[in-house]
Amino acid sequence: MVRPAHPAHRGATHLAPPVATRWWRELPVIAHLTACLTFALSFATAISAAEVRVQALFKDRAVLEIDGKREVLKVGEASEAGVTLKRADSRSAVLLIDGIEQEVQLGRHIGSRFRGPPDGAKVAVYPDQSGMYFTQGNINGTPVEFLIDTGATYVVLNSNEARRIGIDYEKKGQPGQASTASGVVKTFNLKLATVSVGSIRLHDVSASIIVGESPTHVLLGNSFLGQLKLERDGRVLELMKPPP
Repeated sequence: MVRPAHPAHRGATHLAPPVATRWWRELPVIAHLTACLTFALSFATAISAAEVRVQALFKDRAVLEIDGKREVLKVGEASEAGVTLKRADSRSAVLLIDGIEQEVQLGRHIGSRFRGPPDGAKVAVYPDQSGMYFTQGNINGTPVEFLIDTGATYVVLNSNEARRIGIDYEKKGQPGQASTASGVVKTFNLKLATVSVGSIRLHDVSASIIVGESPTHVLLGNSFLGQLKLERDGRVLELMKPPP
């Protein structure tokens, strides 16, 4: 967890242990073909419905049967029926339909019906095996993987990630300092034009760019989360954007 030099928001609730102490635990995931799954998901929305069967899973790829048609999707790709693969590994896949994310795990049957909120937007985020909440999203239109951290005041990313996204932080940012587990580091504070997670899209989100290679994941902090309503449903974390 990265804390700015000034006091952090006292109302923050930690969903995960301090991130700085967990960077070393990041391990590569070895993907392998799974046995065909015979469970189905029934999605119903105001405008469409799709029956999805997951036939096989790989890292960043899934073989799906959608309304009887076999399709192979890579992460970020959408089917003709509007089913988007957000994330996949050998154990589960996260599918996006009409702005709502749903995780499909091996051996788990889901027969839920989903209807998007009439006015706002909603995204469900599932924890990984270590209890951390990761989700795919975008910063200024560039795909990133977020680690949800309600202990972070801002959206926080390292300078290498900022350059990859195309953020000219040295020109546009305000220089500063922050205290981390490794000591005091140089930062640049600025506004991100857009930050998106699923169907939730916010503008002019405060961010802190930390010079160096840490944090290794982009932290989705309270400058974004504080504008949403967060709820727990078991282990699932639901992010909801209030209606305008």
